[in-house]
Amino acid sequence: LSYHMQKGVYFERPEVGSVDATSEIGERTTVASNVSVVKNSTVGKDCEIKEDAIIKGSKVGNNVIIGEGSIIIASVIKDGVKIESRSLIKNSVIGENVEIFDDVRIMNSGIKENTVIEECCQINKARVAENVQIGKFNKLIGELNPAVVLSGCVLDANVEVLGATIHENSTITVNKTIVEDVNGGEV
Repeated sequence: LSYHMQKGVYFERPEVGSVDATSEIGERTTVASNVSVVKNSTVGKDCEIKEDAIIKGSKVGNNVIIGEGSIIIASVIKDGVKIESRSLIKNSVIGENVEIFDDVRIMNSGIKENTVIEECCQINKARVAENVQIGKFNKLIGELNPAVVLSGCVLDANVEVLGATIHENSTITVNKTIVEDVNGGEV
C-alpha cells in the first residue's frame, strides 16, 4: 500500500483491505476500509471506493464512485460513473456518466453513457443505449436474443424486457412485461 500512498492514494485504514501487486490505483483516489482491488485491476484518478467494495480483474476509469459493498468483476467502468451500495457488475461494460442506484445486478451486458438505472434492477445479457432511464425493480433479461433498449427510452418501475428490443424514444409504463419488439416512440 505504501507504493500507492506515495502516488497520492488515500487509504482511510491502510491496515484493513488489500491491493495486490498486479493492480494499480490512480492519484487522489480515496479507498475506504476493507476494500479489495485485485487480479490486474486498474482504478483511475480521483475515484472514491467505499467500504467493503471489491474490484477484481476490472478497469475503472477516472472520477468514479463505487458504493459500499459493491462488487465489480471482469468489467470496464468508464469515467464519471456512480455506483451506489451493494451492486454487482460482472462481465459488463458501463459507459461514461452512468448512474447506478442501490442493489442493482448487471451481468454480461453493455450500458452506454448517460443512462440512469434505479434501485433493485436486474440486467443480464442486455444492451442499453445512451440516455436511457430505467426505473426501480426492472428486469432486462436476454433469452435466445439479448434484451435491447435503444437511446432515449424511459422504462417505469416493474418493467420486464425478455429478449425483446425497445426502439428509440419509447416509454414503457409501470408493471409491463415486454416479449416482442416495441417500435420507436411508442408509449
